[in-house]
Amino acid sequence: MKGKKAKYGIKFYELCSAQGYVLNIEVYKGHRENDENMTTIESLVMRLMQSYLNKGHHLFMDNYYNSLPLSNKLLSKKTHVTGTLRVNRKGLPQEITRRKLRKGEHVWRRQNQTYVSKWKDKRDVLCLTTAYHPSMINTANRRQQEKRKPIEIVNYNQNMSGVDRADQMMSYYSCPRKTIRWYKKIIFHLLDVAVWNSFYIFKEKTGSQMKYIEYREAIIRSLT
Repeated sequence: MKGKKAKYGIKFYELCSAQGYVLNIEVYKGHRENDENMTTIESLVMRLMQSYLNKGHHLFMDNYYNSLPLSNKLLSKKTHVTGTLRVNRKGLPQEITRRKLRKGEHVWRRQNQTYVSKWKDKRDVLCLTTAYHPSMINTANRRQQEKRKPIEIVNYNQNMSGVDRADQMMSYYSCPRKTIRWYKKIIFHLLDVAVWNSFYIFKEKTGSQMKYIEYREAIIRSLT
């Protein structure tokens, strides 16, 4: 990955809750046959979501995954979608993608139950949602200053941080060591995921104020 500081590694696709609990995980294993009438990315998302379809969940995705056909497939499985979009995705309304906006301007178009919107902040932000009617609302930033933003962007920002939170917490006290054995890296990462998930459940069930490092140390002491 040319844009990353660590350009080489093993790619994991993860489905997380908004709080960072890892619900499902898939390791990239190279080219594989896609399901019928679906792209590689659409097949990946449907596999990760397989246990959670038809239950009324709401999936948040960034522009790497999100597309109009995928949102329609998920909606048919009683699963709402909200996420950013790449401007070159197929089927998007050109009156939205090509329109020039002034800062703060917000426009949208509807196709059946799917809304595609565009908002000008510092740059253009293209968004797709099947859960909200696009509209501008007041929201506070980190400095508690009020700002008007589209409701779909506000909810996306609030719920999309789960993957980042899980990665952040696991990176603080990760157990992998340098090794050329790819399977060892996978095993160590899955161990980190298991420990993080167990810590999340422990905090939810007990209300404990124990820190993550203290939890890991307690596990180590119990094992030794």
